[in-house]
Amino acid sequence: MHTCENTNRNTLEIELLDNQQERLNELANWIRGFVDGEGCFGISFIAQPDIFDSKRPFGRRKSYKTGYQVGHYFSVVQGEKSISALN
Repeated sequence: MHTCENTNRNTLEIELLDNQQERLNELANWIRGFVDGEGCFGISFIAQPDIFDSKRPFGRRKSYKTGYQVGHYFSVVQGEKSISALN
């Protein structure tokens, strides 16, 4: 009897995990679709000259290893008239 209870509990736990995974997949798909329609991203590269540093030999050091500062952003914007899409 004890083994049967453990088996039933394990089966129930597996079913709950499966349901939870399905909900996460649905949410992930909704987010992907929303970002695809309303999101944007960008990447920028800004040249950064070497910096003068009197404590270093030859007075210069690299400000960035590649000589460029890399910036990025990601945004999702939803207008007030479309607030129902968030529900």
